[in-house]
Amino acid sequence: MSINISDYLPAPAEEPKVEAVWVSPFLRLDQLERHRPGDPRELLKHWFLCRGGTLQVCVATGIGKSSFIVQCAIEWGLGRPAFGIEPTRPMQILIIQAENDDGDMGEIVDGVFSGLNLSEEDQLRASTGILTHHCNNLSGFEFIEKELRPALKHHKPDLVFIDPTLAYLGGDANSQKDVGGFLRNGLHPLLTEFNCGLVYVHHPNKPPSNKEKSGWQGGDFAYSGTGSAEFANFARATLVIQRTEVDGVFKLFVPKRGSRLGWKDADGNKVSEKLIGHSLTPGEICWREADESELPPEETQKGKTDPTDEDFLAHVPTNRHVKKGDLMTNARKSMSRRAAEAKLDEMLANNKLFTWEIPRSTGKPEIVISRCPRPEGQLVS
Repeated sequence: MSINISDYLPAPAEEPKVEAVWVSPFLRLDQLERHRPGDPRELLKHWFLCRGGTLQVCVATGIGKSSFIVQCAIEWGLGRPAFGIEPTRPMQILIIQAENDDGDMGEIVDGVFSGLNLSEEDQLRASTGILTHHCNNLSGFEFIEKELRPALKHHKPDLVFIDPTLAYLGGDANSQKDVGGFLRNGLHPLLTEFNCGLVYVHHPNKPPSNKEKSGWQGGDFAYSGTGSAEFANFARATLVIQRTEVDGVFKLFVPKRGSRLGWKDADGNKVSEKLIGHSLTPGEICWREADESELPPEETQKGKTDPTDEDFLAHVPTNRHVKKGDLMTNARKSMSRRAAEAKLDEMLANNKLFTWEIPRSTGKPEIVISRCPRPEGQLVS
């Protein structure tokens, strides 16, 4: 008869159960890490875009979307400002795009090198620091795991461009669930994991009529893109390019975080839009900053003289105050600067509009405009 020795051994002691200890990720308000000069998280000044952040670029098809983002990448890669948007340092950049073959991209790069008059040394620096890849066979979370994650892990860029987002969505562009899942649960965690920023390129809806655009104010332009509002809501900052009546001249809007860029007009007023245009050299694929003098008199003056009270009130919300600078920026889309200033002074003098001063922690109070007087003793934030 065989003997099983295990029958005579004592039963093994049960391993003690160890309860998991949950460590709170929450911070007290005074533990938050503030913005500070020289912070390595900052990518585009002045905290317009940082690591882990996202910039949406909304550009209509056929006007030079790809050349615009390539030019931004080259300028930022060299540590130079592009259209008044300044990087904190030279960057390592990846461009993942689905629409241009190598020949198209090479033509764009040559045009930008020529238009920016880059030296051979700068061309070499840009070519070394900016990498591009054509990918048109993956979408959704398959694109994220098989294309984007390996690229970020291997190249460790400061900034990655995706052009266009619709090519990689892999879902319904009108579905908040599909768009939010792709952007918030797919792309965003990778930005945190690999400590980089994202520029995602998006197509707008059909061009709005002048009548439709006349009612838009400031941040409304962030919703220029087609599909779900999640495209705009997810972005930390937004750039929008729209056509003007002049071929080759466009308006560059910054409806989200534009005040951080410090753009000013000829009179020193803060603005969040400027004119840009195609190169004036025939055949050269490059962008430049343009001037209002390039617009015809009928466009610069149409609707800008003798505005009515109703014309001006269209830019003042009925249920909240508006920053004076934002009000003047929006009003100048339908009237001249002098006409807007004169109308504001007139309406303030006639008690049709009212000035409020909102205290700040430092510096002078902020000036806002409201349709109603400020209630006695009421604090406004």
